[in-house]
Amino acid sequence: MRKRTNGEIRDADILAYLNEDLDPETTQYVAARIASDPALATRVAALQQEEATLESALYRVSCPETMILSEFSAGLLPVGSRDTVQKHLAACPYCRQEVAQLKTYLADVRPDLETNVFKRARVLVARLISTTSGTGALGGQPAFGLRGEVSGPRMYAAEGVQLSLEVLDDPHQPEQKRILGLIVGVETAGWQAQLWRDGQQVKTTDIDEFGNFALTAPPAVTYELIVHGDEVAVHVPELNMT
Repeated sequence: MRKRTNGEIRDADILAYLNEDLDPETTQYVAARIASDPALATRVAALQQEEATLESALYRVSCPETMILSEFSAGLLPVGSRDTVQKHLAACPYCRQEVAQLKTYLADVRPDLETNVFKRARVLVARLISTTSGTGALGGQPAFGLRGEVSGPRMYAAEGVQLSLEVLDDPHQPEQKRILGLIVGVETAGWQAQLWRDGQQVKTTDIDEFGNFALTAPPAVTYELIVHGDEVAVHVPELNMT
């Protein structure tokens, strides 16, 4: 824990303050200086933003891919790889939460997957990685946040497949919502997009060779979206249409 030194407050002191790595006396001293010095407060805000940007870039950088966690959850990993994932889970609450969600989800969908066209496909559960528009790439702070309402374009990733979704009002059908989707990272010739609800397929459409598709559905309900080819099926377990 850092101690206070008299004189100018350096960036290292500010970073220690932001990371709560100062002793109580020094914390009070730095806080008082920040409150009384607008220029210092501006430096603190700038460093705080840099810290947040770096943290976002490194967020879960060492975590296994969702496909690995999915195979672990289904008991499909070889012993060596399973042990490696198990050790990681012991230290990573984010992956433990994701594995718990994957196990619940796979248990729910396994009977259907074994009896429909997806039984031959690798099943990938998409991870929400951004809800921010205008970034150009599928960036932003990742999170396995598939539940609840989000605003703006929703960017998902599942292994090498990336999926952008936007839910809009349908100008021609006020009682409907329109889903505009784009898939990248995989050849989409012959692929389809499907909306499911309560175990029933309610909408389906072909995906063009450029990865584009559109679906319409009533609002104010939650669907499951599945985009798939013969070998890969990507699932978005909960797509909120409000």
